[in-house]
Amino acid sequence: MNKMIKKAALIALICLTASAACASLIDSNVVKGKGTVSAGFSLLQGFGLVTTGDFPIDNRMSVGGSFGIAFSSGNPNLMDLHMNLQFLEPTAKNALSASLIGGIWGGTSSGIWLSSHSRDFYIQPELGVGLSYIFNSRLTGRLNLVYGPTLGIELGYKFNPSIEGIFAISEQIVGIKFKVF
Repeated sequence: MNKMIKKAALIALICLTASAACASLIDSNVVKGKGTVSAGFSLLQGFGLVTTGDFPIDNRMSVGGSFGIAFSSGNPNLMDLHMNLQFLEPTAKNALSASLIGGIWGGTSSGIWLSSHSRDFYIQPELGVGLSYIFNSRLTGRLNLVYGPTLGIELGYKFNPSIEGIFAISEQIVGIKFKVF
């Protein structure tokens, strides 16, 4: 019975990952020398691939971007370039960090996001606030209130100091991604 439960859990995890997508949320907790790269794939809104990266410049500022491609979607390509300026750092008494996020985002569209008219390529400003809350040494929640593809919420679980599995919901997708520190 115990082996059957383990097999069912493994199959559920594989199915969840195979039907997942990657949101490109920005972590508001900037740590100098600790860049992050994440990747995921989607079958939820048509098969697609997404990758993101954020690289700290100092203890309060990072730059990054994301790129996603969907093989059967009204928005086949979506990308962003952003800067993250942290104005609230987490402490022993306050586990919340907050940052201002600004940049540009764009992509290609058949009219789903912008209007009923197809556009070969578009560029939009990206602006908002990102929040991260460290629940404990393994669990972190993130909320981005940003106009652009980084709008969303996620819950990250650190399997070890180098790998985090993340359940994410963004304005377009729901899914799982993996972040490498």
